[in-house]
Amino acid sequence: MSRLFLALGLLTGTLCGPTDASAVQALAAAKPVSLTVDYGDGVQKRFTVIPWKPGMTVLDVLETARKHPRGIRFKYRGSGSRAFLFQIDDIENEGKGDNWIFRVNGTLGDRSFAIFKLNAGDAVLWEFGKSK
Repeated sequence: MSRLFLALGLLTGTLCGPTDASAVQALAAAKPVSLTVDYGDGVQKRFTVIPWKPGMTVLDVLETARKHPRGIRFKYRGSGSRAFLFQIDDIENEGKGDNWIFRVNGTLGDRSFAIFKLNAGDAVLWEFGKSK
């Protein structure tokens, strides 16, 4: 069984063969994820229909937003569990002051954004400010 159909089976709760159209429909009907970038000065950018894919991470969401015609720019260093975002658009982390932090569905991220996996319908928020 291909990995795609195995992932679809896990998503829908049933293992299926490549001819099971219901699994394909379940993936197609998966709710998109959203991204909000809050610059901390009353300005926000929102991307409300980013297509969800199995295995998608917060980094994947940022990369999708970067490709949008009115997208964002961001900089980070490292990779995997050591990836660290330090700038979105022209706003850079201040170290002891305000910094970029992310939340998923209102919960502060507890690991690197590059490995933080998302579920269909998740809402990602990057905000510039002090961690609350």
